Amino acid sequence: MTDEKEQRSQEDSRKGLVIAVTIFAVVLIAAVLAYNALAPEASQGFDLQRNGSSSQATSGGAKVPAFTVTDAAGETVSIRQFEGEPVVLNFWASTCGPCQSEMPHFQAAYEKLGAEVRFVMVDIPGFNGETIERAERFLQSNGYTFPAYFDAEADASRAFAITSIPRTYFIDANGSIVASASGALSQQSLAQGLEMLGVS
Repeated sequence: MTDEKEQRSQEDSRKGLVIAVTIFAVVLIAAVLAYNALAPEASQGFDLQRNGSSSQATSGGAKVPAFTVTDAAGETVSIRQFEGEPVVLNFWASTCGPCQSEMPHFQAAYEKLGAEVRFVMVDIPGFNGETIERAERFLQSNGYTFPAYFDAEADASRAFAITSIPRTYFIDANGSIVASASGALSQQSLAQGLEMLGVS
């Protein structure tokens, strides 16, 4: 009788161990799958995407949609005003950490190449408490002199279906989007995008 009890106890222990190992394996697999799905979204920077080569890219040759923003003087500016020139279009906010991290690269590129390419740096008021006043203070305190625009009416954000920032588009002189990037650009990725526009 005692042997039967011991045998049953050992079998129960083995079953419990098998169940525990199985649960652990399932949890581990689920964690790996979740990481693989979410890691790209959490990344601070992505490689530049060209011609619709991945889900992060804008389809190759797509024309830039029409939109208006306001400049620092409160004047309305249309993206159509820059037709015939290559454009770097960036959506940002001073309340966005990844946006802040890429700003020095944009400033350096603007200082070097501002005569050859239009930098259209569009701040998004309302993003995580962003205001025009806060954005202007951020630009001034950091000595950023690239042209800043404000999407107070969300016209540009709607045109590009912006759901997260930073987001950057490289637009050629014909108004076609040749590349885009989601997340903070490195100096190298920004240079690569500019080269795609024939600017370096």
